[in-house]
Amino acid sequence: MDMLLAASDGVLSGTPHWRAFQNRLLGPYLLDLFRHVSQNPFNDFAKVFLMLENLALCVCAYVLTRRVSLTVLALVASSVAWVACIHYFSYPWDFIESVLLTMLFLFAIRSERIFPFVLLFIFFVLSRESCIFVGLFLILRGVSPIAFGQRIALRPLTWGAGLVVMSIAITEALRKMLFKASMLAGVGADTAHEQFENHFHYLHNGTVFLSASKVSLVYATIMLVFLACTYVGYREKEKNLLAIGVTMTLYTLSIFIFGILEEVRLYQPFTGMLALTAIYLLFETRSGRKWCSTNLSLLARRGSIRT
Repeated sequence: MDMLLAASDGVLSGTPHWRAFQNRLLGPYLLDLFRHVSQNPFNDFAKVFLMLENLALCVCAYVLTRRVSLTVLALVASSVAWVACIHYFSYPWDFIESVLLTMLFLFAIRSERIFPFVLLFIFFVLSRESCIFVGLFLILRGVSPIAFGQRIALRPLTWGAGLVVMSIAITEALRKMLFKASMLAGVGADTAHEQFENHFHYLHNGTVFLSASKVSLVYATIMLVFLACTYVGYREKEKNLLAIGVTMTLYTLSIFIFGILEEVRLYQPFTGMLALTAIYLLFETRSGRKWCSTNLSLLARRGSIRT
């Protein structure tokens, strides 16, 4: 707990553990506010943001499905997945990103306007460098009609490109202007994180993935859900579903390249979005309803379930 608080406080003083933390300002500033009302600020911060994530998840699930049963199912599935990804390093920005990603899926499916994504980007860019995927989604929404023989949508393409450029510029500026030195012994100027790409871990992660461990199973499951989203979006000519599927597939792939698969905290922000994606694909798309009808009927005939 002391290390987590120190990592957060270090962002505010310009001396975080790593340069890569320096642009993650929103979480540390909010956590600092909790000190004024709590004797155990990190725990209470985590409780509040877990409740916010659950609330956001329930609202998004109900808006997407209009069914209480599926809303409860999304909540239970997300909670189980979160517990399965418990890690002793869960930073404040991990909790914030969980809420933002959940909202991103709702906006991606339901909103044709640009404003919700710009608003989401403002919070995202002050929380984590993954804000770049908000712009990437808009770019993909703009170009995805090509897959269906339609014209490119210039407005989301232009806005998306602008947000991608801003993501890189703001992240780089904050890291280089605010970072003074690492508080960890022997790290100093943290030259390993001077570049936007951070570390490359794909060789190590390849070994971990091929080990068929719990971690590789979790990672493979996440990738399969987003690949399924991409496939269904393409098959049903749903440009929004296709765009968010490709976006999150690339996000998951970025963890393989730049992250460390054993750090299961990296998967926690995905849990709400994963639950929403899976339930939406199964119950709100033609392909999903057809699959459920065929397979559930087969199980019923075999006596595996009661009808």
